[in-house]
Amino acid sequence: MTRNKIYKRKQWKLVREEVLKLDHYECVRCNHTFFNKKGDKKLEKAVLVHHIYPANDYPQYMYQIWVNGKRNLVSLCNDCHEELHGRKFNPSEHFINEERWD
Repeated sequence: MTRNKIYKRKQWKLVREEVLKLDHYECVRCNHTFFNKKGDKKLEKAVLVHHIYPANDYPQYMYQIWVNGKRNLVSLCNDCHEELHGRKFNPSEHFINEERWD
């Protein structure tokens, strides 16, 4: 089964919602808080569910929240999920040159 098909199945949608509820829709990694323009502290809700045991490597755990007494599925904000997968863009790492057009 391809990776994208996994996340379109009804079974995944149900377990995903269960995990988000279990974590109160909060990122378990950072509890992603920020301040809005008024200076009020806000919490960005977790929108993704991450496999600790990757679904491609451990298909038997694909829909299991708990594996051997430890969490397999956890709620994350988008930033933490991208960072865990090494996809976070860091402008300083992509520096090309000092050329400027003043």
